[in-house]
Amino acid sequence: MYKIEATNVVLGIDELEASTSTIVKSIGNRVFVSNVQSNSEVNIYNLTGALVKSIKTNEDMNFSLKTGLYIGVVTTSQGQKSVKLLVQ
Repeated sequence: MYKIEATNVVLGIDELEASTSTIVKSIGNRVFVSNVQSNSEVNIYNLTGALVKSIKTNEDMNFSLKTGLYIGVVTTSQGQKSVKLLVQ
């Protein structure tokens, strides 16, 4: 016989606001970085964790990527956030 006991269990979290205002999204084979308000670093990783592209910018921009699923990590003075990117 087994007994499973859990104390101080958290079943959910309060909704968190994004820590940075910079937006990263993909449309087709293009990745768009918008609403850049300060120096931003955007790192794009493939699903194996390899760094595919690294960009430092202080203005809106876009670039192309090969078809695939990526993780974009945006770092600004406001904080950091990660987004999933499906490039077609």
